Order: sequence, then C-alpha cells, then structure tokens
Amino acid sequence: MTDQELVLSALRQVGLIIAEHLELGMTDADEVITRLVAVLDTNELAEAINRLERGFGLRVIK
Repeated sequence: MTDQELVLSALRQVGLIIAEHLELGMTDADEVITRLVAVLDTNELAEAINRLERGFGLRVIK
C-alpha cells in the first residue's frame, strides 16, 4: 500500500466511525475516541504522513 493509499484508508475509516457515531446517536464518546485512536495512532500512518510532508511519494502521474 502506498503512503497516499494508507492516508486515504485511514481517513475513510475515521469518516465511517464518525458517521456511525452520528447515525446511531452513540452516547459513549470514550468508545468512539478509542476507535479513532486505534486508526490514527500508528507508527505506519505517522511515517507515511511524514514522508508525504517531505515530498517523498508525491509525484506527477501522467
């Protein structure tokens, strides 16, 4: 999986978690935060974001 795909996958997962929370009217914010942290707080994602910020992995595709 490329860095871009990893970041987009994480954002998609976060969006689904938030949508589920809003649709179901879940009142357990701790559970939602735990699920969000599980998606966002990984070394793999942090490293991918760092590489993208430094310009590695960003390329023009024709």
